[in-house]
Amino acid sequence: MADETTTTTTTEPVTDWRAGLTGDFAPLAQDKSLAEIKGKDWTEAGPILAKNYVTTKALVGAKPVGLMPPGEKATAEEKAAYDTALRKTLGVPDAPTGYTITRPDVALDGTWDVKAETAFLAAMHKAGASPAVVQTAINVYGQMERARLEADKADAQTVGAALRTEWGPNYDAHLGRANRAVQEFGGDELVDYLTTSGLGRHPLMVKAWAKVGDALVEHGAMRGDGLGTLSAAEAQGRLAELRAELMKLDEGHPRRAELVDEIVTVTRAAGRR
Repeated sequence: MADETTTTTTTEPVTDWRAGLTGDFAPLAQDKSLAEIKGKDWTEAGPILAKNYVTTKALVGAKPVGLMPPGEKATAEEKAAYDTALRKTLGVPDAPTGYTITRPDVALDGTWDVKAETAFLAAMHKAGASPAVVQTAINVYGQMERARLEADKADAQTVGAALRTEWGPNYDAHLGRANRAVQEFGGDELVDYLTTSGLGRHPLMVKAWAKVGDALVEHGAMRGDGLGTLSAAEAQGRLAELRAELMKLDEGHPRRAELVDEIVTVTRAAGRR
């Protein structure tokens, strides 16, 4: 009698609720979004799916939070309304003059261009820049201006040292004639241009104007600079000229320091008469 062999088939337990999706629902088991729902059967996955469904239904028809940019088919009125609301949210003032800014310390040096500031604020207002963005831009510009002024100051000191070495004891006389030639025959506009452009610090420019001054003195078109040759009346006249020029300059103008030094020097010379 042959032995009878009994084969037992073991069924693996279901560990993923998606295995219960059969028939027409079988394709859903392969949807990646359902992989986020964990559970070995419907008793574990069902409540999670129910919660997600309710949450999703609550979002349908809900108004979005915050401003929503108008779509491509938006009307001009809708776009204008959005722009107005956005500017209000950002705190953009009604007019460029509504910006309250803090000028950087470089403005105290007299190099701040008020007209340029006005144009800048108008451009920022047109672009819808917030007060914080405007102030940041001004701060960055101030830092750049400060770096430029420091570089100009260093250049001027280098030029001055080189010319002192070249001219020796005649440095003050040559520099004085150069400055007076520029002022008397070029006027305030040329002085400002040479100052702001940096050309007034170039050694070739200084020496060229010094030669112009020498030639003018030799031909009688400009009096000499030697303070020792000034009479009391001439010294007082020179002081009046210097003070008048000083009054025309804004506080912090680079030329003011030179004028003050010259006023002190002429005052001392006049006192020895």
